[in-house]
Amino acid sequence: MREVRASAAAQRAADGDKPGSLGWLLVEVDQRFAGIVPSSLELQRCGNHPLQLAVRRWGGAKQIEPCLYPRAVSLLPYYLAILIHAAGNPEPIAELGRDCLQDVPLLENCQALVWFKARAGRLQRRSFERDAPFEPPALVRDLLAWNERLRPLAPAAQRDRLFIFKGLRTVNAMSTITVHHLLGEFCQRHGLAAFSLASIRPSVLSSFYRASGDLLRTRAVANHASIATTVRYVQTPIVRQQNHARMAALQGAFIEHLAAPPAISPATSPAPVVAALPSSADVPPGKTVSLFGFDCTDPLAGTAPGTRRGEICTNFMGCFTCPNAVIPPEPRTMARLLQARDHLRAAALTLHPARWQVLYASQLRILEDDILPRFSTRELAAAEPLVAQLPPLPDLR
Repeated sequence: MREVRASAAAQRAADGDKPGSLGWLLVEVDQRFAGIVPSSLELQRCGNHPLQLAVRRWGGAKQIEPCLYPRAVSLLPYYLAILIHAAGNPEPIAELGRDCLQDVPLLENCQALVWFKARAGRLQRRSFERDAPFEPPALVRDLLAWNERLRPLAPAAQRDRLFIFKGLRTVNAMSTITVHHLLGEFCQRHGLAAFSLASIRPSVLSSFYRASGDLLRTRAVANHASIATTVRYVQTPIVRQQNHARMAALQGAFIEHLAAPPAISPATSPAPVVAALPSSADVPPGKTVSLFGFDCTDPLAGTAPGTRRGEICTNFMGCFTCPNAVIPPEPRTMARLLQARDHLRAAALTLHPARWQVLYASQLRILEDDILPRFSTRELAAAEPLVAQLPPLPDLR
C-alpha cells in the first residue's frame, strides 16, 4: 500500500498536466471533487466525459481510491498489526485517536502509543522505535497522511479517530463489528487459519512470556495493575507443558547425579576442600552499590536464578529487574539511570554483537522500555544536568 501511494505521488508530479494519465486523474479528483472519487452517476454528467474515460482506463474507483484514501479492507492490516504490537484489547485499539502518539522524554528514538481502556479506567501505553517501518509509530503516521482528506466528511464525533475510511456512501470510523465482517475474507486471502480478535491479546502475552520467561516484563507489556492478572493470561497449555518439561529435566538431572557412581574411590580421593561461603557479616559496612550505582539491600540473598543464600548475586552487575534493587525517584538516581542508558548505548557500538546481545542488550531494553518511561518528564529533566557530575562508569567488556 505504501508503494501504491508513493507511485501515485510520483505520477502526479510527472504526469499531472497530461490528460488521461493517472497523475492527471488524481489531480482532477483533488481539485474538482475534494479528493473523493465521484460516483458513476456524477461522472456521467456533462463535462465529465474525459474524467469518466480516465477512471475506466485505470481500473475504476476500486483501483483508484487506494491512491487517495483507504477503504475498510485497506485499514484491516494496519489495525491487526497495531493490535498485535500493542497487545491491546480490540475495542480500545479500534477507537485510537489521531493524537495516540506521544514522545518519550529523553528517548529521542522512541514514541509511545497511548490509548484509553474503559474497563481499567486509565490510559495504557507502550513504547516503540520511532522509525521502525512496521512498528506502530510508522503505521500511525501512514494512516494520518492517508485518510486526512476524509476527516471533514466523517461524522463530528468520529473526526478525531485514527481508523477513518470511505464506505460505500459515507465516511465512517472502524469498529470491531467492521473488522469481524472483513476477517474471514482476510484469512482466506492470506491462507491463515481462522482466528478471533479476542484471541490476539492472550496469544501475544503468552508468546512473549514463553520467549522471555519474565512475568514482570510480560505484565509491563500487558499494562496490568496486578501480576495475578498476567498469570491468568500466560497459563496456557503450551506454557504448562514447557514448565512440566523443565521440571522433568531438572528432576532427571538431579536423580542422575545421585545415582551416578563416584569417579574416584573414596580410599584414594583427597580430602574435600570446603570453601567457606561468605555471609552478611563478611560484607563491608555501608551501602552495597552495584555497577550502575544502585543500592542493593542484600547481594548475598540468593535472589538470582541458580544462586543460593550466601553466594554473591549473579545479577549484581545489572540490577534493573532484581526485586532487591532500590530505585527512588530522586534526581541523582534518575541521573544514574540516564548515565547507564548512555553507557550501554556506547558499549553497543564497540562490543562484539554476540557478546553485547548476551550480556547487555536485555538491560538496555528494560531500562528504555520499562524503567525510564515510568518517571515523569519533570523528574527526568531535573536529572539530566546531574549526569555530567557523576563519576565515570567502567568500560563494559
